[in-house]
Amino acid sequence: MLVLGSGLTAYDIVSTLLTGGHRGPIDVVSRRGLRPQAQRPPPAPGMPPLPPMLARLAAPPDPFIRAAGSPPTVRALLRALRRQIRTLGRDGESWDASFDHLRDMVGQVWPGMAVAEKRRFFRQLRPWYDTHRFRVAPQNAVMVASAEQSGQVRFRAASIEGAAADGADAPLRIALRLRRTSATQVVAYDRVINCSGVDSTHPSAIPLYAALLERGMLCIDPSGVGLAVNGHYRAIARDGSAAGPAAPPAACAWSARPPWVRAAIRWAVRSLESRSTT
Repeated sequence: MLVLGSGLTAYDIVSTLLTGGHRGPIDVVSRRGLRPQAQRPPPAPGMPPLPPMLARLAAPPDPFIRAAGSPPTVRALLRALRRQIRTLGRDGESWDASFDHLRDMVGQVWPGMAVAEKRRFFRQLRPWYDTHRFRVAPQNAVMVASAEQSGQVRFRAASIEGAAADGADAPLRIALRLRRTSATQVVAYDRVINCSGVDSTHPSAIPLYAALLERGMLCIDPSGVGLAVNGHYRAIARDGSAAGPAAPPAACAWSARPPWVRAAIRWAVRSLESRSTT
């Protein structure tokens, strides 16, 4: 079995296969071989109530973020985050507390960053950032780790160079080029499951967005990722006018609780209030 991609979807698929009694080998292949960090079990069941969550998003950044400068560079933010993790780690605090605060402050930090820095983040840091932002459920992490230790599951950093089969029911021969080498290895698989997903931060890859972009009703963010939005996170048309309700900007690539959610909630509340008065 070949699983393409090593993110959360891949972990879900592999866990489902293992739970369903699959006993054959499973190769999990991605270009960099990165995998998501495990989510810590929550201290209490359920999600925090919405008002405290929104209040936390609106709170000022911690001093370690402000110390990175205004506007900060990607390198300065990364160094500040690492220092904060080391500092809190001496008191037994896990890395995710500092990371989550930076994630939740993206709505305040990102808009002021230079376009060149935003592009640098997407070009150099995003894959590693995503492995910490998108975390796998603890039970899935334990299950997959156990299967990996037994040799049933194998994670590989490689690219797909080609595929061939001798017939409709014949195994697929997949040519894998291992990362940082020119060596190609051909492996036969009975099944291939694509877990690479769709990158929604590139709107032109989504037919609806592509049509709206062609008509000038939306614009791509100057960073090259996500939609261009105004200060209220409303999408901007080619003529600069607001094109609709709150939309996901490029900052969504940073934040698991993106700031545009607050804007979407406010827009929905205003819409409901206007209807109730008509």
